[in-house]
Amino acid sequence: PASPLDTLKCSAPCDLNRYWNSIEATGTIVAFSLAPIVYNLNTSLYFDSNTKASEVRLYGSTNGSIETILSSASALLTLRAGAPQVTLHGIKMHGRLVVDDGLLLIEDCVVEKSTHPSDGGALSLTGGRAEVRNTWFLDNHADRGGAIAVDGGSLLLDNCRLDSNTATLDGGALYVRSGAVNLRSGTLLQGNSALSGNSLYIDGGTV
Repeated sequence: PASPLDTLKCSAPCDLNRYWNSIEATGTIVAFSLAPIVYNLNTSLYFDSNTKASEVRLYGSTNGSIETILSSASALLTLRAGAPQVTLHGIKMHGRLVVDDGLLLIEDCVVEKSTHPSDGGALSLTGGRAEVRNTWFLDNHADRGGAIAVDGGSLLLDNCRLDSNTATLDGGALYVRSGAVNLRSGTLLQGNSALSGNSLYIDGGTV
C-alpha cells in the first residue's frame, strides 16, 4: 500500500530548510503545500541516500497564475546518489536545479533568471532522470546550456518553452554533451542566443 501523505502548510515567514529538516526522518511520502509567498533558501534542498522520505512533493499555490516562488543565490535543489523521487508542481523558481541521480519531475512550473558560471543555468543533469512537462525556462544564463545542460542521464521535455536564455559559449537554451534528450511535441525553443547554437548545441549523446 502507498505510504501516507504528510502535508505541511507553510505561511510567511517560513524557513523551508527548517521544515524539511523536521520531517526528513519520517520515512513516508512527504508533501509540502506551499503558500503564495517568496521562500528564500539559504542552502540547497539536498536529497541523497541519507534522505529518509521515500518520495518528496512540493506543491505551489496557483490561482490562474503561479504564486509560490522559491529563490536561492545558488542551487535550489540537488539530487545525489540514492535520492528519492522529487516532484515540483506549480512553482516559480529563481535558482538552479542539479540532478546527479534519482528522478526529478517538474510540472507546470517556471524556472527563470538563474545563472551559473559553468553548464546549465537552470537545470544541470549529469545522471538519473528529469521529466519536465508544461514548464517555461525563461531568461537563464550559463557558459554552456543557458537553460539546461545534459552530461549524462535522460531528459524529457514535454510541452515546454525555453525562451530568452543565453549562453556565453554553446547552446543558448540547451547543451548536450552525453546522455539522452527527448523533445516531445509542443516543446518550443525560441529567442535564445549563444556564440554557437542559439537554441541547441549537441556535443554528444542523443537528441
